[in-house]
Amino acid sequence: MAAKSFFLGTGLLLLGAATGLILTNPGPAAYEAFAVEQARGYLKTDVCPKELPFIGKSLEAECHRFVESEAAQPQIQALISRGTERQNFVLFSLYRTELSAESLFPLIPSGVIPAYEVKSVGLLRSLHIYAAETL
Repeated sequence: MAAKSFFLGTGLLLLGAATGLILTNPGPAAYEAFAVEQARGYLKTDVCPKELPFIGKSLEAECHRFVESEAAQPQIQALISRGTERQNFVLFSLYRTELSAESLFPLIPSGVIPAYEVKSVGLLRSLHIYAAETL
């Protein structure tokens, strides 16, 4: 009788934990909001300060203004949305995003800003980048 109660209790506990994971698995909208903030940070720290051939750093201030503007968010979000694949494992999700900022900054010569593949995991209402590499 005690073994039956133990297995029933364990089963209910596992069912509750699985239900909690299912309910807190971040969806695509949460991922896009997370990815936009990450991309904005990357653009501000790594792309805008780049010294461009023949131009130097003369566009740095303009780049920062663009990245911080309201107009940038939908463009960055569209770029992320087009380049993202989601694998939904119900309890958690894996996201793989390929992105290049060249479409945001068409005046910057090709190859100056590298393209990236970013891999993230969504679990318990949070998202974490676990791999990022240059393409």
